[in-house]
Amino acid sequence: MKINLQEIEYFWKDKNNHIADRFLSLKYYYEYTDMSFLKTIPYKEFLLSDYWDLISSYVRWKNDYICSDCGMTNKQLDVHHKTYDLRGCEIDDGFFTLKVLCHDCHLKKHKLQKDRKY
Repeated sequence: MKINLQEIEYFWKDKNNHIADRFLSLKYYYEYTDMSFLKTIPYKEFLLSDYWDLISSYVRWKNDYICSDCGMTNKQLDVHHKTYDLRGCEIDDGFFTLKVLCHDCHLKKHKLQKDRKY
């Protein structure tokens, strides 16, 4: 059976499909496609990619849309990289580096990280 990567790509990018199904198709697509460019593009561009949109949506869904720090559910939720070393590899083994945070907790986390550098 021939693999149709174009159909698989269309499926994981289609937001009408269930998040878990989209994630599984992205995992399959990721196995057969060179996505190493994700590690080299500017971070702001990475955050706008279809890949990050699906990964961050999946992580929020898996975390039941709850902030890991304060437990809030009715706020904007961000997905925080605890380290940027595995950026672009989240689908392989980088999920442990991601944390769901409400926007306020995310800002606090980055302030703490910035303060530690000095």
